[in-house]
Amino acid sequence: MFSPNGALRNSERIKIFVLQIHDRGKKVNQKSYEKLIPVIVGEWRTGAYSIRDLAKKHEVSVGFIAKHTAKVEKDGLAVVNAGVQYKQGLAENDEHFVGAVNDVVNKRTEHIVFFNNAAIKNVSEAMAAKCENQSDYRARAETISKGRETVLGRVIDTAVQVNVGGGSVVDVLRQQNRLVDSGIMEMINPNYK
Repeated sequence: MFSPNGALRNSERIKIFVLQIHDRGKKVNQKSYEKLIPVIVGEWRTGAYSIRDLAKKHEVSVGFIAKHTAKVEKDGLAVVNAGVQYKQGLAENDEHFVGAVNDVVNKRTEHIVFFNNAAIKNVSEAMAAKCENQSDYRARAETISKGRETVLGRVIDTAVQVNVGGGSVVDVLRQQNRLVDSGIMEMINPNYK
């Protein structure tokens, strides 16, 4: 192991170097797996890959993929389809039009995200504020209603009241019941029950 002068021989230095590289490799692999998990989950959610496809693509075991995607739904297919339609719509146009469309889409998306975040913040602040009288409760209810409308869009019963206009609450409810009975309500809003 040691040469006569007390230094390590070359073969021993090589063994130690190999062990150090091996140990570092384990740490790097663990860290790279941690970085790989969100990528795998994102790809899984698109619905475009099977467990075997992801294992082959990322050179990991099928069990590793199955473990990290077990409780994750494939909920991104609609987004993927919308993205494909978007790109197909732009494919036939020149780069100037494509750039202009992308700029408008980015700006509108920025605005939507800003207003959604602002609405959520306003509702949180309204819920945290103490209500001392009826007008405080009314202001809270209006803030929550506006926040809900901003984030979720207009609710069908609000639209019916606006469209009926001038009618009594009973007339509005009758109109809404006709819509429910005719099945239009489910067509307009699939989540309506």
